[in-house]
Amino acid sequence: MPYLPVEIYVLNRGGVHDPIANVVVRLLDRQGRLIHSQSTTDALGKATFLLPTEQSPYQARCYKQSVWFESPAVIDVVESVPPVLNSFNLYGDALIPPVSKDARICVAYGYFKDGTNSPFAGCTLHFMPKFEPLIIDGNAVLKERTLTRTDGQGYLEIGLIRCAKYDVLIEGMEDQIRTIYVPDQVNVNLPDLLFPVVERVDPVWPVPYLPPYEIRVGTEVTIVPTVWTSSGLQLYGTANQDVRWSSSAPDIMAVTVMPDKLILRGMTLGTAQLQAVRYDNSIVRIPNTPIAGQPVDVTIIP
Repeated sequence: MPYLPVEIYVLNRGGVHDPIANVVVRLLDRQGRLIHSQSTTDALGKATFLLPTEQSPYQARCYKQSVWFESPAVIDVVESVPPVLNSFNLYGDALIPPVSKDARICVAYGYFKDGTNSPFAGCTLHFMPKFEPLIIDGNAVLKERTLTRTDGQGYLEIGLIRCAKYDVLIEGMEDQIRTIYVPDQVNVNLPDLLFPVVERVDPVWPVPYLPPYEIRVGTEVTIVPTVWTSSGLQLYGTANQDVRWSSSAPDIMAVTVMPDKLILRGMTLGTAQLQAVRYDNSIVRIPNTPIAGQPVDVTIIP
């Protein structure tokens, strides 16, 4: 009973068939009753197995939130001469982010889970506008509370006025009210909107500086960074209440943080990094990825 390597690629059915990562691929026997093996796709959408040929064919079932799969798929592992890699493509239909027909509206959408990581069906959210009644395109917009609930899969979507401010009361978190700032874009992930963190920084260097960056000893360079949250909101200036900027080697490169800019000064020859970390770690995210766009390598030259 030879065991053969098997590769299963999970791809998005639409467009150019982009790979779908973090899909649980479960292989069952031909009757679909016994689980033989299980793996999770990587960034290339690939899951690998080592399978006996005599138990082939197998039933393959895929699982990932917000992706629909036609199950089961049947794969037949065969031994051949010369050996041929047993590679199979499986396709899923990923959620297409909703878009409003109203250019003034950003659609907030997303999934909610309970304490067991199961869909939180019927979760109630109250959205309360924090702006004064106003006129948009000749229509009066009033400060009426909107009550919404997740569906049976824990999914919810709601249209919110772009650039507006709302207070949100969430079931299970009645002791605190979340204040949200709606980005000026067509849609946004609702959990990111409710629980935003600093996601990316883009330190903008003045002309003529280009990577790899160099600063002469005793000279200064002024950088104007842009700071973005996971909800797509741009924070003001250096966002020094949310981001702690620093140098990995202050004796080589000093960093002075101003409300609207960073000043880098070459102290002595060597290499240092411009770093940025979040001040607020009260929102726990899994995976806990660092701020994108940093660190930035800087060489101090004579």
